[in-house]
Amino acid sequence: MISKKWLCLVLTTAFMTTGLLATAQQQQTRGRSARETARVEGDSLIIIGNIDWLQKSDVVALREGVLKKLELREGMRVKKGGQIGQLHDEIARLSAAKAKITAESKGNLERAKASQLLATSVIARDMNLIRKNAIPTEEVEKHKAELLVADAEILRAQEEIKINRAEYDLANRMVEEHTITAPFDGIIINVMKREQESVRGGEPVVTLANPELYRVTTFIPVDFAFRVKVGQEVLVRAFVADVELPVEKIVYRGKVSFVDHEIQAVAESATRVYVDVPNVDGILRPGLQAEMTIRLTDPQVNAVNPVSDRSVAR
Repeated sequence: MISKKWLCLVLTTAFMTTGLLATAQQQQTRGRSARETARVEGDSLIIIGNIDWLQKSDVVALREGVLKKLELREGMRVKKGGQIGQLHDEIARLSAAKAKITAESKGNLERAKASQLLATSVIARDMNLIRKNAIPTEEVEKHKAELLVADAEILRAQEEIKINRAEYDLANRMVEEHTITAPFDGIIINVMKREQESVRGGEPVVTLANPELYRVTTFIPVDFAFRVKVGQEVLVRAFVADVELPVEKIVYRGKVSFVDHEIQAVAESATRVYVDVPNVDGILRPGLQAEMTIRLTDPQVNAVNPVSDRSVAR
């Protein structure tokens, strides 16, 4: 009869062996070269790729300050331009209010216009007196110079108005920069800061990613580098080794968005290709692998002969 000690040893060895085999199978799939994973079926190339975010960004604070409000948490959605957080902006708003008053002030311009009107009237009077020889020439020249000064005062007042308006716009921009907004539609996947914490200008506050559109990166053998073009339709099916998931039964339609001009040394000569895939049903996940079918024909041919598989996600 086998002792309990030996039985435990046998079971432990079995579990370790099973885990090592599963890990080895997964690494074998991910570590295989493009030539080993690629195959041709008819006019199509079947290749393996990795699904990743297409749009993912650390959203930063544009100015130094203290977070007044940060209501979003991981998993929450936000639209492009939507508010993610708010810095304390009381001083910035007061500065903008002051700049608005200055920008709308026209007192200097009106005074300069009045001086110009007065100088013009004096010159008109001088013209009548000159005809009667009742005014010295020096007096006329003096009045003409005063008119030129009045014209210059109007020009300076107009320039001041432009400068004041620009400073008002700048003050408003400073107020806007106290609001942290989303650069694109997405979902919050990481929060680095909390309310009432201080932040520096350019410091990340949250990480935003777009779950509506993913990118699959793959490397195709150089044999097909010139037969895959930007815009070609691609059928994408996610898969996970040794696990059955609902997402593996769905075929998604994507398009080639990039074909690298450089030949990469990936275990052999290969070309990097990006395929953009809409996550139409929200089931796809970054980090999954994908089996892709790329038709080695022109995009126009693909459009004429669409796939009729009922499992294709639309």
